[in-house]
Amino acid sequence: MFSKNRDRLIEHGAVTELFNATVQMAQQRGLLSGEHFSVDGTLIQAWASHKSMRRKDGSDEGRPPEDWRGEPRSNETHESTSDPESRLYRKSHAAPALPSYLGHVLSDNRHGLVVNVKASTSEGTAERDVAAQMLLDVASPGKRVTVGADKACDTKGFVTACREIKVTPHVAQNLERSGGSAIDGRKTRHPGYEASQRKSVASGRLAQTSAGASSDCAASNCRLWQATASYARPAPEQPCPLPSKSCKPRS
Repeated sequence: MFSKNRDRLIEHGAVTELFNATVQMAQQRGLLSGEHFSVDGTLIQAWASHKSMRRKDGSDEGRPPEDWRGEPRSNETHESTSDPESRLYRKSHAAPALPSYLGHVLSDNRHGLVVNVKASTSEGTAERDVAAQMLLDVASPGKRVTVGADKACDTKGFVTACREIKVTPHVAQNLERSGGSAIDGRKTRHPGYEASQRKSVASGRLAQTSAGASSDCAASNCRLWQATASYARPAPEQPCPLPSKSCKPRS
């Protein structure tokens, strides 16, 4: 239903307003740490099927849509006629590639509450790129921030991006990756690393339910506000709609 209702949800902003109010309430009640986070992504299946995937050059015009077996398909040569913005994507080699979007969730580790949700086109590095964008909103000079993530984020690019914005990456090691893990033993020995990994597993379960519910932002690439202006740095093109006051979580 994401693609079918996307324009209506963007126009009225009902989901965004509800999300903002919920996060603001959690902030006021001291339920957010503002320092320790987890990120994860999930697939959002588009309102399109394999039958809607046709060649961009129109060379298969007149061919029955169900007659596609044995024909290689890729995002470079094919697109959906019912949802052109969707992309063929799969998160594992055991799963089929389906017309999809990606949902991205940033959760606060204190009580596992979701504080930011985004949606994007399903591309190879989108999960890591959007995660870095969301972390930029919660990072600030002089503020200690950590982030837990799964093996998909164990790349030199993501780890470097986190360190550049003063975020400590507690990413699960992918020891089978070519070149080895981007996280060394100095980080994994820290007690906070294990705690972040436990919270990251819970964040993965949240992503399955939260990203699709708040995915009205894929087409316009808009962002969901967090608790206060000091908690999330607003984009320059629009003012933060929430009151600006200091984040004072419970100790």
